[in-house]
Amino acid sequence: MLFESAERLSAFVALAATEQLTRVAKAQLASVDADFLAELASDESRRIKATVTLSGDHLSIDRNGETLDGPLNRS
Repeated sequence: MLFESAERLSAFVALAATEQLTRVAKAQLASVDADFLAELASDESRRIKATVTLSGDHLSIDRNGETLDGPLNRS
């Protein structure tokens, strides 16, 4: 699961621990940087063609010939 902020990811993990949801431990959880999301949202086109690449703790999106990249923060 990919979250829009580290705070949202932390809140989800805390809630899962409180509710004793053990299956969450099997999921891969990460969040992206707010600046990365702002840059991604800067294109207001209704449709875009994009290639998404996940490599370790790094997210890269090639959008219409423009490459956006940023770190993934894993829990």
